[in-house]
Amino acid sequence: MKKWFFLLLLLVVLTTAVGCENFTIFQDDIYGVSLKYPETWTATTEDENLIATICSPENSDKNREYVSLFSELFLIYDVNMTLAEYVSISESSLGFITNYESLKNEDMTIGDLKGKYIQYSGSYDDDEEGIVYVWTQFVTLKEGYAFVLTHTAVQGVPVDTQTWQTMLQSFAVAANPNYEYELNFYNAYHEEMKKQEENTFEDDHKHEE
Repeated sequence: MKKWFFLLLLLVVLTTAVGCENFTIFQDDIYGVSLKYPETWTATTEDENLIATICSPENSDKNREYVSLFSELFLIYDVNMTLAEYVSISESSLGFITNYESLKNEDMTIGDLKGKYIQYSGSYDDDEEGIVYVWTQFVTLKEGYAFVLTHTAVQGVPVDTQTWQTMLQSFAVAANPNYEYELNFYNAYHEEMKKQEENTFEDDHKHEE
């Protein structure tokens, strides 16, 4: 009995170890983000608009899964911007997608990150084949920055849901050491812009009189 129990325990340990070895960690020190991804997938940082793009093994473009990580400093727009407001702005920028359909929009918390779990489908407006994609996103705000983790796949093509969920649940963002400075800077910036607008309005009003 003890022998079988030992063999079973060993099998569980080995299975867990193999699962851990199948994943590696992507880390970006500039934005302080990290997440796990399969060793068989490829991570690139060539797109200047993204922190990273992580792709499943190349079979064909239609069968590949893509996970991209995007970030931007939202303080430049509004230091008091809420997550709901940011999501609304993001959705309004999806004009390049035709036959847009919202599939999910729900709250999600990963570690200390409170965010939105969003899923939508559609086609790129310049795609002559009209391929329908499904985009699944986790959107969160932390210390002045918005972070968007996006999974992209062709609709109807089998997706490795477990791998995507492992990547998603491993997503982490470190504290921003420059947050107080950036917050004060953009507070002052917006105050200055507000004063300039008020002065311009007063000058225009005087000219009208």
